[in-house]
Amino acid sequence: MPLVLTYFIAGTIIGYILDRLVTSVDAKDKFTVGESLWAITLWPVLLIVFVHSFLQGIFESFGED
Repeated sequence: MPLVLTYFIAGTIIGYILDRLVTSVDAKDKFTVGESLWAITLWPVLLIVFVHSFLQGIFESFGED
């Protein structure tokens, strides 16, 4: 049981951080309740997608120079 609790606490923290990052880029975009629940339960997948998109954006910006 403590492992499951730790998993959901980590998901809540990571979901909150990602929500703040999305909101800081565009104030109109915000996680809905459903997206927040998905972020809490599937946070490892969400984190991998976020890091991949972030790195892809960085590498694309280097190519524009």
